[in-house]
Amino acid sequence: MKRGSRVLGIVETSPVLGRSLLCGAITTRFLLEDVGIEFITIGGMDGTDGALRLIRRLYRKDLKLVLFSGRIVAGYNLIDVVRIHEEIGLPVVVVPYGRPKKRISEIIRKIFDDYEERLRIYRRVKSYSVPLSIGGRERIGIVIGIDPKEAEAFLNSILIGKTPYPIYVADRIARGLRNSFASLRL
Repeated sequence: MKRGSRVLGIVETSPVLGRSLLCGAITTRFLLEDVGIEFITIGGMDGTDGALRLIRRLYRKDLKLVLFSGRIVAGYNLIDVVRIHEEIGLPVVVVPYGRPKKRISEIIRKIFDDYEERLRIYRRVKSYSVPLSIGGRERIGIVIGIDPKEAEAFLNSILIGKTPYPIYVADRIARGLRNSFASLRL
């Protein structure tokens, strides 16, 4: 991928008005081009559909990659990044902020009646999980539809600190919206 490729970065932020907020930012190099938001249910199963709505709303023919900061969001509302790749037809990369919690399967089993479907989505990415070094930090990422080394090199070329720029921007926007919504008296 070329450094000037258009990328959609998607992050989730903590509860806003009783729902969780997905925020997407399309960037080229270090230029913000478009922004969108989508609300999803905390503890629900609408994370994938919410992400797809957001991607479709922001979609451009020259978009080259969809980048997520995580896929377990909003109280274990899992985003099925394999389905997103299949439906959108673009490479998808997940670069989590930290290491996944151990025993996620156990937690999902204990909390949810629909744990079998959640575990199916959770385990679906196993063959796409690869070690990535982004900004000097080793992470287990998910890379679908693009060579992992190419994705790693590209993401390292668009860092702000240790964070890929599309994720950095989407995160700042999401935090600002969350804080603004929190101050509203509805």
